[in-house]
Amino acid sequence: MSKLLFVLATVIGCLSAVAIDHTPCPLAPPVITPLTETNPGALQMAGVERCGDGVLLDVRLDGCTTAPCTFRRGQYYNIGVDFINPESGDYGNVFFKALTYRANEVQIIAPDLYLEGVRINSNTQYRFDYDIYIPPTGFTGDNSELRFTVYQNMRRPLCVVIPAIIV
Repeated sequence: MSKLLFVLATVIGCLSAVAIDHTPCPLAPPVITPLTETNPGALQMAGVERCGDGVLLDVRLDGCTTAPCTFRRGQYYNIGVDFINPESGDYGNVFFKALTYRANEVQIIAPDLYLEGVRINSNTQYRFDYDIYIPPTGFTGDNSELRFTVYQNMRRPLCVVIPAIIV
């Protein structure tokens, strides 16, 4: 019953958000799955930076192979990252957040989102997959960044900075 109430509250909240600021609700939360095949670790996208504890093996973004990547406001982009969490210990409840950043301007793209059922273990390769939405309003220009992180308290097994041009 509590899950049904949560789903109803989420749907009502999403409909309210759409009515207020025309921001669509995310289609689905990020997906993090253990990899069954091993990734050799050659980054497919040049120019990305790591800002967390994890080791980036591969970063994929629709329509971009070299940063800075161009993001058009009001569009969805699929982001994929293969990574290893080198930290030991159970991460417990895991959350996700994404934002765009330029100079002293910050826009939250995906607020703190609980990733239910996700557990990140040490020395395991994982695949992160997410359809991210860049809102239609906000700052534009080059020298921007798209940052996203998977975290638990102060630990960040996945944190990526993609230099960006937002148009």
